Amino acid sequence: MKPNFVLVLALVAASSASQGSNKERPKIPGPGFTRVFSGFDSSEYYIDFLDYVPDLAAYGFDNVIRSACQTGVWFYYEQVQYNQAPGAVYWMHGIEYCGNFPLDYADVTSSLRYAGSPYGLNDDSFTLYQGQTFTGSEFWGETNSGTLDYMDADGSSLVLTGRSPWTFFTGTQYTGTAVCVYPSTDHDVGSDGTLLDLGLFTSMSDLGLPDNSVRSVAKGCFSKKVVRGRPLEALHRSANGAMGLIKITQ
Repeated sequence: MKPNFVLVLALVAASSASQGSNKERPKIPGPGFTRVFSGFDSSEYYIDFLDYVPDLAAYGFDNVIRSACQTGVWFYYEQVQYNQAPGAVYWMHGIEYCGNFPLDYADVTSSLRYAGSPYGLNDDSFTLYQGQTFTGSEFWGETNSGTLDYMDADGSSLVLTGRSPWTFFTGTQYTGTAVCVYPSTDHDVGSDGTLLDLGLFTSMSDLGLPDNSVRSVAKGCFSKKVVRGRPLEALHRSANGAMGLIKITQ
């Protein structure tokens, strides 16, 4: 038991030194972008976004998006405020990746946001979401977090970016059941060699954990239970990106 005790002490010390880095994501433009179009095949009117948009009506672009060209990980929600109410989620990730929204999801997007670090496209980071399929409130981090504040035992889905694994614990301060998770679902490569590594997990069951059970997070792999996720079912996938639709029926 001594090695585990030493590990917990080390993680607590690291968390105390860097706790301020884990929080609601800073409200600054991210390293990526999305250009959304009112027509298919990147045609007609367009708007460029670098940051979160909780209500596209503020830009006169509610329920009009039919295609997009983007860099980074972006989610497009049927409802305002990132699907606080149930709705479909269209996801797209990649490097200068373009695609058409499916016909049954064109003209319905009401909010959008990116996932990952606001500082570097392939920086190591985790984002826990209050709802399944990357919906609702979020808790973003780039270092150890011994507690999750407002997201304590309230996370239902997860996005990882970068190359580092992360360990998720069911107790505060790195206690309880632990699962080591790798950002292994996708590896996007741009034409100029730009990389984007990520892991998309639509529910905690993808990690083998109960819903709303995560209470602390450590950067690195500190569990014998290791999860390497599978790519989500995509409508299209290429070397520089992929896109898909998650329909919500409740």
